[in-house]
Amino acid sequence: MFQTKSPVSSPPFPRCRSTLGRRRYSPLFESNSSSLSPRCSPSDCSSAAVRPASRVLTGWKPPLPIRRMSKKACDLIRKQWHIIVVGEDIPPPIKNFKDMRFLEPILKMLKAKGNVQPTPIQVQGLPVILSGRDMIGIVFTGSGKTLVFVLPMIMIALQEEMMMPIIPGEGPFCLIICPSRELARQIYEVIEQFLIPMREAGYPELRALLCIGGVDMRSQLEVVRKGVHCTHRCCNSWEVEGHAQLSHFYRK
Repeated sequence: MFQTKSPVSSPPFPRCRSTLGRRRYSPLFESNSSSLSPRCSPSDCSSAAVRPASRVLTGWKPPLPIRRMSKKACDLIRKQWHIIVVGEDIPPPIKNFKDMRFLEPILKMLKAKGNVQPTPIQVQGLPVILSGRDMIGIVFTGSGKTLVFVLPMIMIALQEEMMMPIIPGEGPFCLIICPSRELARQIYEVIEQFLIPMREAGYPELRALLCIGGVDMRSQLEVVRKGVHCTHRCCNSWEVEGHAQLSHFYRK
């Protein structure tokens, strides 16, 4: 189930990150279709629900032809991909990664990993989160859910870094809470797979922190002291809570 929420006023970030009026539209997202067939049967449907609430300003916009798609055309795509959505002003589904305006290193990594076309949860879920909307997604295991929150998280963290570089001790911008150490490590490794080619391509360094038991505390704190963009935690792993400023997150 996708749950998205309509925009109202957005609460400020600390340390003047919101008061300077800079976080409107970043050129990061203003960069760059193919006709793809569904990849799941009607019994493997993705479903969604949407309600009005707050929104994170990201500056992301899909290409103009997609923004001009009629409701009928959007509904047809969702029907073809077996996507069920409920809500208000839902962003249009996008059938390929390029039209989602991801950076070239991300597109190359997706292709290298064999992700040549989005899955149903990604077709609708990625545009929703890139738009800064809240979402609850319900779909079967192995459907590509991890990329639905990982890729927008990387893009938004990069936007923050390009507008105002993070300072030592600041962050994180993104928090992922996992039910197990194994899942936290798995998601961390997925994120690192995309951050490494981005650094090699000359983009600002983004730092991810794996905060779980059994990992050297000193190495975790070293990342926090430099400034961390995203944190991955197991539900019972809060050892560095006093060092990472969780007040940086939006409060609903």
